[in-house]
Amino acid sequence: IEVQLIRHGKFKAAAEQFANAKAAADKASNPDRLFGVIAKSNTDEAVAYLKEKYEAGSANALGALAGMTNFKVAPVLLAAADKDQNYIRNFVYVVERNITDNDRKCAELVKALEKAADAKMKTVVIKALGKVPTMNSFVNVGKYLDDKDLAYTAAVATKGIANANSSELDYFVLKENLTKAAEIYKAAGGVDDGYAVDEINHLLSTLVPFQKSELTEEEKKLGYEMLFDGTDLSKWVGDK
Repeated sequence: IEVQLIRHGKFKAAAEQFANAKAAADKASNPDRLFGVIAKSNTDEAVAYLKEKYEAGSANALGALAGMTNFKVAPVLLAAADKDQNYIRNFVYVVERNITDNDRKCAELVKALEKAADAKMKTVVIKALGKVPTMNSFVNVGKYLDDKDLAYTAAVATKGIANANSSELDYFVLKENLTKAAEIYKAAGGVDDGYAVDEINHLLSTLVPFQKSELTEEEKKLGYEMLFDGTDLSKWVGDK
């Protein structure tokens, strides 16, 4: 009866659900059968418990962890991708569900991109980065514009990021990557690809070259020094 109550989610609090499921698992002859129930509590304690069981050799524990959305499961999934690349997909899902800050989200997704060993998983991550409009995302997806297996996916991501945040992207990198993306769309030759080329060309026509900041003559006379002109951080003190 207790196990059935757990399976049907009758316990109101996640902590209580975990505690009851764990108690049942501790007494069960085959505790692996309850790992999915434990995972459904989605608590930090559930992550820790299942991680311990996985490290002890339980494949079922890893399967249960892969179904969780608690961000604490992310490092486990990323590490598991060394043996099974499909866990990159689970990792990306957890990152997208939990992180709202774009810079932090990009940093986590780049970890997955570096871990991805095949075009299939790289495609998953590049698509996710295409929805994160930061300079770092733009640069990382741009690395695949010359990859024949990933060029189209990278072009889509490049256009998406540029449309969402072109004003915050480096002018020269933006122009170079968008030009490459337009060529990729043009080579694809579809009707929608033609619209994408027109969209990119319009965006390119609106770009304004970056102007380096300079001190005025009055500021120079007063002894001011430019610590950051928009291009060079060598004189900047602090977090770069």
